[in-house]
Amino acid sequence: MMKRRISLTITILFYLQLSVVALATNITVVNNGATEYSILIPNAPSPIQQTATNELQAYLREITDVELPIVTESDARASGRLESLADAKLIIIGPSATSKRALADDSESTIATDGVILRSVGNSLVLSGAPGRGPLYAVYEFLESQLGVRWWTATETTIPRAQHGTLTIDSALDVRYAPRITTREPYYLGAFDPIFAARSRCNGDRAPITAEYGGHNEFIFGVHSAFALIPPLKYFIAHPDWFAEIDGVRKVCLPGNYSREYEEFKSQLSPEQIAERGTQLCWSNDEMIEELIKNARAALRANPDAAFLDVSQEDWDGRCECARCRELDEANGSPSGSLLYCVNRVAEALESEFPQVLVETLAYKYTRKPPKEIKPRDNVLIRLCSIECSFAHPIDSETNAAFRDDLIGWSKIAKNLFVWDYVTDFGTYMLPFPNGRVLAPNLRFFAAHNVVGVLEQGDYHSPTGDFVELRNWVISKLLWNPELNAEALCDEFVSGYYAPELVPIYRAYFNVLLDAAERANCKLSIYNMDVRDWITLPALNAATKLQDEALAIAQRLEAQAPDRHKGLVDKVRKGRMPIEYVWLQEYPRYKYESELYHLEFCGPDDPAQAAREYVSKLEEFGITRHREACWPEFYQKFKADLVKDYE
Repeated sequence: MMKRRISLTITILFYLQLSVVALATNITVVNNGATEYSILIPNAPSPIQQTATNELQAYLREITDVELPIVTESDARASGRLESLADAKLIIIGPSATSKRALADDSESTIATDGVILRSVGNSLVLSGAPGRGPLYAVYEFLESQLGVRWWTATETTIPRAQHGTLTIDSALDVRYAPRITTREPYYLGAFDPIFAARSRCNGDRAPITAEYGGHNEFIFGVHSAFALIPPLKYFIAHPDWFAEIDGVRKVCLPGNYSREYEEFKSQLSPEQIAERGTQLCWSNDEMIEELIKNARAALRANPDAAFLDVSQEDWDGRCECARCRELDEANGSPSGSLLYCVNRVAEALESEFPQVLVETLAYKYTRKPPKEIKPRDNVLIRLCSIECSFAHPIDSETNAAFRDDLIGWSKIAKNLFVWDYVTDFGTYMLPFPNGRVLAPNLRFFAAHNVVGVLEQGDYHSPTGDFVELRNWVISKLLWNPELNAEALCDEFVSGYYAPELVPIYRAYFNVLLDAAERANCKLSIYNMDVRDWITLPALNAATKLQDEALAIAQRLEAQAPDRHKGLVDKVRKGRMPIEYVWLQEYPRYKYESELYHLEFCGPDDPAQAAREYVSKLEEFGITRHREACWPEFYQKFKADLVKDYE
């Protein structure tokens, strides 16, 4: 892991934080390289509390070169240190008997899920929170907000250094906070590192966070699980009525699956039973539901740590048109009616054996509209998907009125409401995606309408796209607290991960693209294949000049201080790739436009050479896919065509 160890006076943000502390009455934890403080843990700490203690001790050692001893409550009591907590000089990791005593009426048992408590009590500090992840998140909050530690990525961290071997904390420290969004998942490739995810206070399904780091909210069957629970190859021949009736015939199809087993299966079907496109289950078939319950119960017994069981439609249409499904759907004004009929039955059957499990289903595409009559049971989770939205516009805008109204409708009937949101261009990861101004407003809108879980689906296949490291960091912070200022977070990341000198350059760059999208009032889809709807030649020229300036600054900084700015040039080179790709995509058009209207042209002089260099950068930065649905041979063709177009 790359660690930047800086004086607290180097980075303005950190300097201001601790300068304010210096003006207040302080708790001096380390004084001139010596300490009288210990970290207090319960006699039998939970794995999470032990991790919280170890993390705190390790980072305090990095900051001060002093290792605080760890003591148990029994040892502290035997030595008389617990007689007066105000004088004890302890950092108390709760929940524990001592933290309960110190917090008095602010008990950890009353704070909501994942909540944190940071409080000074005389000369002691309490770092605690909700049972479970609370104490670990409290330590991370303390290290970030009070000491200036920053985990930018899984491999790069900024750790400030205490000046003169002295570390002081504001004696008025008093933080009590619980996130409204309790399941938080930024779906980027870089977010799946388990320890980085825990330090980012994320807890979704994809990052395999172990129990000692708080665990993760595990989903059985992931999503689009209908055929995982009731496999057509196993059940269709004997039970065709368990599957969708379309045009009066029970049909099945497994798109893209051409295994020998599937070919043999197809050979047993009549032609009219084979759907050209995907199909679904018959959600109203009670016999099918009983078999699904049996299979779901077996899966949960095999996965005792599961928090969620997915029972949802496949990722296509092919809904059932049988008389019973149609009756349920018509009565509810939405195909969500028949789906929720099944899901409620499953949830009811599993509730007594698995009271901790929520049965999840999707409100997705044709099931997105909430039903009029049927309501989700209390142990059912609805995950609403925003896939049709314009992602350059806020969710609560008139442009996204249909989704906005569906979300409001679900929020009135669903006790457990999640949103599956989208923050990248799946058509081409490498294109600019100007959604920075809607990220915080959207999350605030979600939280205000009882959304308790959000997955922000980003570039989960690719280590490089449109500033993916920055996006992941900012989104993680906003998931934890949607009230934060996204632009300030963005500037903070640029300052810490890149260099302070690049903050005004990148701020101007992002604004050029955001302003261009707003002027065009385009519907920013997640399947855009180009930027013709919104990037004009003047905007592209301005963005390119700013990227040129950023690269020149990075080259100068890394040459002047290679240790401090190691890797900065490559980071900036990666950040240029979306704009470089736009030039390669649209070179003839922009070239013609510049000549026709006598406009400046900042594109490459030699597009063939630029294409070859771009392909080299794709390989240099470890990119193996340029879009979501991308087989290796398709990616190789994509690279070959980039060069071929200009040869």
